[in-house]
Amino acid sequence: MAPAHASTLWRTQNFLRDPRLAQRLVMRSGIGSGDVVYDLGAGTGVLTAALAERATRVVALEADPALVDHLRIRFKDQSNVVVCQADIRSYPLPRAEHVVFASPPFDITADLVRKLTTAPVAPRDAYLVLQREAADRYTGSPRQTLAALQIAPWFSIDVRHRFHRTDFAPAPAVDSVLVQIHKRIGHPVHGLADAVRAIRGASRRAAVTSARRRCAPPSAAAPRHDASSHARPAR
Repeated sequence: MAPAHASTLWRTQNFLRDPRLAQRLVMRSGIGSGDVVYDLGAGTGVLTAALAERATRVVALEADPALVDHLRIRFKDQSNVVVCQADIRSYPLPRAEHVVFASPPFDITADLVRKLTTAPVAPRDAYLVLQREAADRYTGSPRQTLAALQIAPWFSIDVRHRFHRTDFAPAPAVDSVLVQIHKRIGHPVHGLADAVRAIRGASRRAAVTSARRRCAPPSAAAPRHDASSHARPAR
């Protein structure tokens, strides 16, 4: 009989293999003393351990109960690590400055990016391991996209590292990169915010117009214009 906490959620994730690579990535991020970091989808704890070496506090979120048990055992003596079993898509982010560092399942990328960029208090920086194609969509490279334009006024997004597939276990079938989503300080980039609002407004108006056309009842048949009715009377 399987243990009560047995789970197959881990099969949707690809975990970093090398603790040294995790340490280098965290070191390059500039995370340090005073930072509160949320490790979203902590998995086996490779990133969690690297973050705990530098940050004041690390909140490791993981949905898989078996991995949560593993994390709690691994970090039971690490006073600056808190392990929580939670779905990162619904977990409420803090309303104070924080940083996110995550290697989430690729199939929740859109939900996670939306959550981070629309939060009441967005993270100062979010470092996410993403599928390369998804990263291209959000960075607007090599072609500009609506997804990139919607984020650009308020956040800068840059690729910070390109992984080898063998950096993960199991190795993914796609290429992946580490992106940094940095919250812009002060006002949005001049001009871009207005452009995005105009795009959103136009999209909403087009959607409403389309819906109205689909839902409108058939109009009464227009009166037929019979040529004979307009014929001149015979003399």
